[in-house]
Amino acid sequence: MALLRFDLPLRPLAGLYARIVRRELGIFGLLPPRDMDIVFDQSLFARSVAVALGQSFAGGDFVRKEFAQALSLRLPTYDQFTQLNWSLPFANVAEHANALVEIVAQIPSPSDRQRVEIVGNAEAEAVQTDYQRLLRLKMDALDYSPEGPLGPIWQREEPPWWRLVDKPDRWVTPLTNLCAPIWSSKQLSEDSFTYLVNFGLDRIESNPGLIERWTETVYLLLINASRPGANIRNLVDCCRTDP
Repeated sequence: MALLRFDLPLRPLAGLYARIVRRELGIFGLLPPRDMDIVFDQSLFARSVAVALGQSFAGGDFVRKEFAQALSLRLPTYDQFTQLNWSLPFANVAEHANALVEIVAQIPSPSDRQRVEIVGNAEAEAVQTDYQRLLRLKMDALDYSPEGPLGPIWQREEPPWWRLVDKPDRWVTPLTNLCAPIWSSKQLSEDSFTYLVNFGLDRIESNPGLIERWTETVYLLLINASRPGANIRNLVDCCRTDP
């Protein structure tokens, strides 16, 4: 167990958390298959959305905080594993994802967001390396993806549990491609925006295979939804039939 302390502005703090949560996307490989059925799709999907959102915000992109607010209300419903009294690593996974989304939502910050508990030695070392590189870069907005200046999320060999799940973070990039046009939209009314976000999260949670296919149609949907007098509920009816 490591307790790490950081002194960072909002965007770099979100970026650091995004990399923490992205590493922890693989932690459920430690669970036996029966338990994986309970948490895999729901929690892995929700945390992948949080990583995609956090990376975009930390990179300096415009992000409507209503998106993060909607996700912050939903995340606790995914955290079934905390109710099952599983071990500390899984409780920390939930806390880190929740904290990331609340940072982006600009929910008033408790002081303990600057303190992060990391259970594994490999994870703690990677986070500490990220932090030291951030201090040297002295930049507010940065690309926090594995392709950015901080480098791969694992600086050394990946821990064995990461390899137990095939590409644990495989949804992060497709979810960025799908959701970024939505959370960066300035034309949608708040009501339409919230409805669209909740509709999309509900549908994709029930069928993650929609992520890639909906990426091709999201721009057209947003154009139509941004027109004066557009009825968002009628517009998303077409999405109830999977493409």
